[in-house]
Amino acid sequence: SLQHQLHQQPHALTLGAGAVGIFIVMRAFASGGAAVTGVEAISNGVPAFKKPEWKNAQTTLVYMGLVLGGSFLGVSYLAHRLHVIPVADESKSVLAQLGQAIYGTHGIGGILYLLLQVSTTLILILAANTSFADFPRLASFHAGDAFLPRQFTKRGHKLVFSNGIFALAGAATVVVIVFKASVTNLIPLYALGVFTSFTLSQAGMARRHLRLREPGWRAGLLVNGLGAVSTAVVDVIIAIVKFSEGAWMVMLAVPILVAVLVRVNRIYEAEDHDLLEGLGALATSETRPNIAIVLVEAMDQRAADAVNYALTIRPDHITTVNFSLVEADGARFKRDWAREGPLVPMDHVDCSDRDWQQCLREYVQERAKDDVDVTVIFSAPARISALHRIFHGRSWSETATALRGFENVMVVAVRNSGGPSESHGGGMRVALHPRHRVVILVGRLDRSVVKAIRYARSVDALDVTALHVGVDPEHAHQLLEEWWKFGRALETPLEIHECLDRDIARVVADYVRTLRASASDVTVVLPRNDYSGILQRLLHDRTSRGITEALREEPGVHVVVVPYQLSSEARAQHRANQGAELASH
Repeated sequence: SLQHQLHQQPHALTLGAGAVGIFIVMRAFASGGAAVTGVEAISNGVPAFKKPEWKNAQTTLVYMGLVLGGSFLGVSYLAHRLHVIPVADESKSVLAQLGQAIYGTHGIGGILYLLLQVSTTLILILAANTSFADFPRLASFHAGDAFLPRQFTKRGHKLVFSNGIFALAGAATVVVIVFKASVTNLIPLYALGVFTSFTLSQAGMARRHLRLREPGWRAGLLVNGLGAVSTAVVDVIIAIVKFSEGAWMVMLAVPILVAVLVRVNRIYEAEDHDLLEGLGALATSETRPNIAIVLVEAMDQRAADAVNYALTIRPDHITTVNFSLVEADGARFKRDWAREGPLVPMDHVDCSDRDWQQCLREYVQERAKDDVDVTVIFSAPARISALHRIFHGRSWSETATALRGFENVMVVAVRNSGGPSESHGGGMRVALHPRHRVVILVGRLDRSVVKAIRYARSVDALDVTALHVGVDPEHAHQLLEEWWKFGRALETPLEIHECLDRDIARVVADYVRTLRASASDVTVVLPRNDYSGILQRLLHDRTSRGITEALREEPGVHVVVVPYQLSSEARAQHRANQGAELASH
């Protein structure tokens, strides 16, 4: 019988009861471990404290620990004495049940109960706010070390890391929807992630003590080592006990995210190697011959504006080209151009058997030699209606896309402003604009910027100036030192304009308007890195696009895109160099 078996095997019964007891304790420990999370907000936010930051953060952490420990013990004691059991459907929290049992629901007790609920809500809102305050800051640190997209280092107009806030809000929304806002299901994800970060940070500090061996390093090693072991134990317990309740997602997501971050870091390192290698030799290189190709669609003032700009930059050779879908129309247009157009050679290309983008690529490819810069110029309206975009497309972006991949081809959109100087009655007025200035927008000094400077020196202008919009004083100072180092080779003065509101496009537009007061034309040179992979494009912002939009309606202002193609060979060579360095160590 069962009673006889139990009498014969009392040790097995004792071991079974002990195992169940250990499991229950571990489960409770895993659930309660989440209650001590949140203290990381202090360590994450040390730079936000007043000086001395470390001392104020330390004091705050001590008081926070005392308050947290007292509150946790008090709630646990009350829950034990009042025999409060969590509601299965999570319609009422344990704290709410304690409030009802202690205060009641009528009279003054009801008011106190309401105050308890409101206070709890406000505390939870404040707790959620710590994530939105700390994650963007931590993400900016990782992005600064090239382990996250560099968009996370950008501050918004309110001087906060807006991209980090948006990313966290999106991720939190997805998690809440997937887990149906169940606290029971969300706690394992939260606790496991937090204790994993605790373990890694404490282990990192312990390793730092062993490496530097600064004064008092043994005491620091003891504290950080003990903390790493303790949090690692909690982490393992949570992973085992809460595995089926959602912890498996964190255990699967963390290795995947680490692999993605390492991949991002390698991409950025390869790009930096390509953009910064041999910078000094490139800076001393001479300018190259420049030919201008003007795309003409009709005999109007817009075509004249494009030809005017081509004459203003004084290239070594100018030619106009017309792409027609009907051969007879193209031949007639060429005859009209020779009879009434400006004294600039006209080429006609028959595109009846293919689209005009392919015609443009083939035409430019024949002239884009390795030792020659090609400037493709076309006219575009400053104000484009939504209806025009639907039926006619975006000519600038289509032309730029068609010419993507050519290393030495620059694209210029000459935009009319729609002002009183524009001719609407047909005809062409061609004139050379002698007062022409060039400004090069600089984010950092690399090969793409040096190439843009070399191109700017090849066009005719009163002066060529480099402009950096400083949103980060430290970065601006570093750029100034690098510019001073290569100053003679660059032969281009650098101006740095501070931008407190982080609106780079506005500062550039104001600066260009100032130049327009003393010049008939201003050319804004935008260095642009062309990335072959989709992931590379996602890792970079679109600041240049905002600048182009801000300058679109400025009369006499022309934006030139100078592309720099990041070579796959350089990335392969960089990986080979990394492998050689690892092998040597």
